[in-house]
Amino acid sequence: MKSCAPKQGGGLLWQIEREVLGFDHGEVGAALSRSWNLPLSLEEIIGNHHNPGLSKRYPLETTLIHLADIIAKAMGLGSSGDMHVPPLDEKAWEQLKLPTGVFSAIWSQMETQFNETVNIILSG
Repeated sequence: MKSCAPKQGGGLLWQIEREVLGFDHGEVGAALSRSWNLPLSLEEIIGNHHNPGLSKRYPLETTLIHLADIIAKAMGLGSSGDMHVPPLDEKAWEQLKLPTGVFSAIWSQMETQFNETVNIILSG
């Protein structure tokens, strides 16, 4: 039986899930997507969002969700239960062909849209 405690030093939540449970939340999400008969694209994107290089049919979409996940975590938007910001897959970044200076604009836009969304929800 596997230990329910991660190895010393912690790690990223999805890595700890794999270590302790033998699967991670991406795999669970992909299985739910399949079970709910959602589009196959969602199954692949959800299942590979921490490892976009594994995406075969939807690599660009998976890479975009990978990047969005990292930015949201870095901005402290929501609570994934993870204490660490996941690393950006270098090959995924190369695939996007975006200049590094674009992060500032992305950050600002996400912050604005997040705050607007929260205001809509709270005022409704």
